Amino acid sequence: VAGRTVRFDPVRLRTDYAQAGRALIGATAAVPPQAWDAPGLGEWTVRDLVGHAGRSFVTVSDYLASGAGRAVELDHAFDYGRALALVAADPTAVTERGRAAGRALGDDPVASLRTLFEQATADIAAHGDDAPCATLAGVMRLADFLPSRIFELVVHTDDLRRALDLPGEAPVGARVVALAFAAGLAGEGERYAAALRGLTGRAPLPAGYSVV
Repeated sequence: VAGRTVRFDPVRLRTDYAQAGRALIGATAAVPPQAWDAPGLGEWTVRDLVGHAGRSFVTVSDYLASGAGRAVELDHAFDYGRALALVAADPTAVTERGRAAGRALGDDPVASLRTLFEQATADIAAHGDDAPCATLAGVMRLADFLPSRIFELVVHTDDLRRALDLPGEAPVGARVVALAFAAGLAGEGERYAAALRGLTGRAPLPAGYSVV
């Protein structure tokens, strides 16, 4: 898309990602032992939801590893919208990946999630902003991939808090990135006006409206 003016600060993104990750771990640590099999989101249990959210750690590590030495194909964070469209086209696969990720957390989901987070942040620290990540949408720079990870972390931490009525708020920097990312996807989509009207109180969002 020509003429993109929205850019994210790559230095700040690293901080926002870490803060969003810690917020997810904090919310997960507050899950009561008996609630892991409770409804989480849609067909997911709480365990499934947390497993899916944790993929925002796993994908950073995996995509950096698989992207090593490859040429960058996408040049903006909003290009990851292609991957979100592919995912939305196969909701059954998304559901199953979430369940598999939940099972992989094992008997101590919080400790497992923290390990994934520590690995992801270590991998980020070991790579520059231009490091290639082989994402579902194509190969993109680490700095362009992180906004989508922050978006996922903020959204799914909120899902978890809503499911179990847990207290807490997203870190300000992370939630600004999440909203800016969502607004960017909406702005480049055909239904941009619906998002703009909804955000400004002109009209309710249409039933089922989503940028992902």
